[in-house]
Amino acid sequence: MENGQMSEAQFLNLVSLIAAKHNCKIKEIDFNLRVINLEGPGDAELACALELEDVFLAADQRHDEPMRACG
Repeated sequence: MENGQMSEAQFLNLVSLIAAKHNCKIKEIDFNLRVINLEGPGDAELACALELEDVFLAADQRHDEPMRACG
């Protein structure tokens, strides 16, 4: 971890753990646009997206454009 930022492997691991917790699958991650596309049952996508948003906003207050999770 350099300058308090997660490595790509740490980032992918965290996203995977949160997605699995909500029974969601990661369809696509676009690092350039800072978007995560998810697929899951019912309200699981929304719950997963909200948790990811909370985690990344809290972890990275310095970015002007935080990651966005989309169902």
